Amino acid sequence: MNKPKFGSNLLSVNEKLRSLQPEDSHPVPEPVPDLAEEPQQEQDPWVSFTVHIKRSTYMQIKQAEFWVSGFGEMREHADMAWQEYLLKLPESQKALPEKVLERLLKTSKKLQQK
Repeated sequence: MNKPKFGSNLLSVNEKLRSLQPEDSHPVPEPVPDLAEEPQQEQDPWVSFTVHIKRSTYMQIKQAEFWVSGFGEMREHADMAWQEYLLKLPESQKALPEKVLERLLKTSKKLQQK
């Protein structure tokens, strides 16, 4: 399997994030937890997901970490940006076919229960 190649035609992360700003007429709904009784960590644990960003974006992140009090953890910002982006893709809310889901749950270490 070939790794994807990143071309110059990709929008920068900043441009993508700016395009994700919710419009006043369409507020972004809050995600509804599946199991309210369980602690957040057990319910929806963090998994490692690596992406590439431009050097200039990385520098902006480091500048924000230094200058903005309480900037927080980068993974929380990245997770929020992905959630907002995925809300705009109806297909991301569509369940996988049963056979595909079963295979994914068996092969993905990130989705296996501990």
